[in-house]
Amino acid sequence: MRVLDHLSLAGTHRDDFSRYFRDQPLLHPDVNDEYLLLWYFEDWLKKYFFSVLQILEVTSVILFYLRLLSGFVVESVSRPVALC
Repeated sequence: MRVLDHLSLAGTHRDDFSRYFRDQPLLHPDVNDEYLLLWYFEDWLKKYFFSVLQILEVTSVILFYLRLLSGFVVESVSRPVALC
């Protein structure tokens, strides 16, 4: 995740990075194997990053539910609040 953030901050983030592999101009005459490889890797990276975000989302929901079951909800970092 830090790599994607770093790429966007470093100015190397291009508009075509947001395209999926199937949406790239594959039939353009200037496209060579290097472009195909790069686009394929970017497509894989986007899908992998999205799956990591989905896992983090589910994990955060599970942790919140476990906190509810234990009887405490963290209202702020410094002050837990009892539900009872």
